[in-house]
Amino acid sequence: MQLYRLRCECGAETSVSKGQAGGEVRCAGCGRAVAVPTLREFAQLPMAEGDTGHSGAPKQWTLRQGLIAGGTVIALVCWGLAAWISSATHFEFDIERVQFEIDRAPFMRVYAAWKELQVADVERDETIGEYRSRNLGRVGKASATTLTALGGVGVLIALGGALLVRGGSREPQDRAA
Repeated sequence: MQLYRLRCECGAETSVSKGQAGGEVRCAGCGRAVAVPTLREFAQLPMAEGDTGHSGAPKQWTLRQGLIAGGTVIALVCWGLAAWISSATHFEFDIERVQFEIDRAPFMRVYAAWKELQVADVERDETIGEYRSRNLGRVGKASATTLTALGGVGVLIALGGALLVRGGSREPQDRAA
C-alpha cells in the first residue's frame, strides 16, 4: 500500500493512505485533527519515507516494452504459422515406392503400359487430388512467404522499440568538467 506524508500546521508529518481520503487523522505531534485530502489532491502529497511505491496495481508498459513485446509476438506467430503451412502443404511423391511397384510388376505388363502411352499420344486429365494438391502447394507457399515477411516486420518493430525508443528517451547528461 502506498503511503503519503501529510504535514500538520505544527510541522509534524503523519503517514496516510488513499483509503483515508476525505477523512481526518490525528497529528502524532500535537494531537490536532488534520483533514486528509481528497483522492484528486493525493498526487500533490509526497511519498512517505521507505515506501517503494509498489502497489498491487500492475505497472503500465512503456512504449519501448510494448514495441519489443508486440514485435516479438508478431514474429513468433507469423513464423510459426509459416512453418505449419509449409509443412502441411508440402507434397512429394514417393519415387522409391513407384520404383518398387514397377520392379514388382511383370516386365511384359510394364512394357505394354509404356508402349501404349507412347503410341496413344493422349494427355491424361489431371485428377481432382492432383489439382487440389498443386493449388494448395501454391497458396501455401505464397502464404508462408507472406507470413515470413510479416515475421520480419515484427522483428523490425521489436528492434525499433529496443534501439530507437531507447535512444530517444535518454536524459541529457551534465557536462560539468
